Amino acid sequence: MKDQLIIDGDGHVFEDNQAIARHFPYSVETGRITFRNGLFPANSHMQYSLTRTPPGAFGAGADGQFHNPGPEGWLQFLDQTGFEYTVLFPTHGQRIGRIVDRDYAFGAARAYNDWLAEAYLQRDARFKGIALIPMHDAEAAVEELNRAYTKLGFSGVLFPATAVQLNLGAKPYWPVYQEAARLGCPVVVHGGGHWDLGMDTMNISTGANAIGHPMSLAIALTEMLLNNLFERYKGLRVAYLEGGPMWFLMAIARLTRSFEAGVPINPRGELLQLPQGQTVADYVRKLVEDGRLVVGIEGGESDLPYAIKVGGEGAFIFSSDFPHEVNTHTVQKEIRELRENQEISASAKEAILYGNAARFYGLKH
Repeated sequence: MKDQLIIDGDGHVFEDNQAIARHFPYSVETGRITFRNGLFPANSHMQYSLTRTPPGAFGAGADGQFHNPGPEGWLQFLDQTGFEYTVLFPTHGQRIGRIVDRDYAFGAARAYNDWLAEAYLQRDARFKGIALIPMHDAEAAVEELNRAYTKLGFSGVLFPATAVQLNLGAKPYWPVYQEAARLGCPVVVHGGGHWDLGMDTMNISTGANAIGHPMSLAIALTEMLLNNLFERYKGLRVAYLEGGPMWFLMAIARLTRSFEAGVPINPRGELLQLPQGQTVADYVRKLVEDGRLVVGIEGGESDLPYAIKVGGEGAFIFSSDFPHEVNTHTVQKEIRELRENQEISASAKEAILYGNAARFYGLKH
């Protein structure tokens, strides 16, 4: 597994609530402040179900009880799979946008970032982190983004695809994009909770999980493109993770056709404008070529060869998603299948397994 360098573009940690609470910037230890229901909101109601997952996934142990792999389990996983780096995302922390109390959200983001830096990033150089920011207030979000990226050494900042108050192209968020672009800090949109996607009447959570991730990413990409964020902030780089490659192709095709059929009226010049003869598909491919837009893929992507043909070799990065729904064996199998796929060129395999993530996150061998 170590013949070729590999970067895990999307792994996860299970939050240690007690350890994070010790980093809370308010006086939690005095007893005057308490956490009513844990640090972060739980999953959406559509994610409660009866299901089977591989041993070791979601922290499942041989005894059927939840086990947090923690830094030690992660280091063992890295040794076994041969990843040079893993970029770590929160689990419950992705729901920070559902928090009502703004000051609590500010403190939770700061505490999580301090904890991840201490428990993981300072533990081993292979650990890289994606920071939480309080999307409730642009000024506070800009401050925490700057602190996490320039002082704590994080590799990017999380924009949850759902569970935020506004769509991700909305003007109140523009100062956050501006700061990320100024610093060269990657913005990562991550699928997860399935709120506000019209799936409340579904009666099998497996279906909501299957459809919710890609649809939320397609909405986020659409809002960010049409609100012209990539042109407004030339240094902006964005990844869209945990939805596979096919939603990306669907979004490109549908946006291209829709933009040709009805270009938005743009009296203030704030929306996407394309030169004569350029399509949305052309524009997106240029963002990919410039290293400003990437999409996460995992295992079992049967249509990946076609997706590479449409999006280009620079479009995709490999993600383990460990320990969510996978274990060491399944991830090794996914890497092996990608390497052995005769329909994918050697240069594309190197780009997906290493080069694209290295360029996007600014990681060096």
